Amino acid sequence: MSVNTSIKMLITSTDKAKTDMNHPQAQGVLAFCYEFGLGIEKDFKRAEQYYIPAAERGNGLAQARLAFLRKYGRPSVRIDRTEAEKWQQKVKDQGHHVSAMYHLANALEKGAGCEIDLRGATYWFEKAASYGCRSSCERLKRLLVRECMGSDYTGSEFVCGHYAPAA
Repeated sequence: MSVNTSIKMLITSTDKAKTDMNHPQAQGVLAFCYEFGLGIEKDFKRAEQYYIPAAERGNGLAQARLAFLRKYGRPSVRIDRTEAEKWQQKVKDQGHHVSAMYHLANALEKGAGCEIDLRGATYWFEKAASYGCRSSCERLKRLLVRECMGSDYTGSEFVCGHYAPAA
C-alpha cells in the first residue's frame, strides 16, 4: 500500500469518525493534511476549519499552525496578527509540544505575528532540540553561527564544519 493510499484511508476514517467526536489529535492531523495537500488536494479553508477546534482543545501543533495561518494568511484564510499572537502565546504556555516549540522559535526568529526576538527564538530552538528535534538543532546552529559571524552572514563560507578559504 502506497503512502498516499494510506493517507487517503486515514483521512477518510479520520474525517468522519474522529473529528465528529471532537478528537483534537485527529482534527490536527486532518488539518495538516489539508494544509499541505498530503494525500488530498490542498484546501486551506478546510485546514483552518479543523485547526480551530483542535487548537481550542489544546492541541499544540494546531495552535502553532493556526498562528502561522493567521500571521501570513492563505487563499480563503484571513490574516489576523492579534489572533496569531494569541495562538503563539498558547503554544508557549504549553511548553512541552516539540513541534509547537519549533514553530514558535521560527515565528520569533522571523517576526511572524510578533516582534523579532532572536533571544526568544534561541531559547525555544534549544528547548525543542533538548527533546530531540533535529530541525531545531540545525536552525539553532545556523542562528548561533549567524550571531557570531554577524547578521549579514549567509553561511556560504561554512562548509562541512570548516570555514572555506577565501577566494
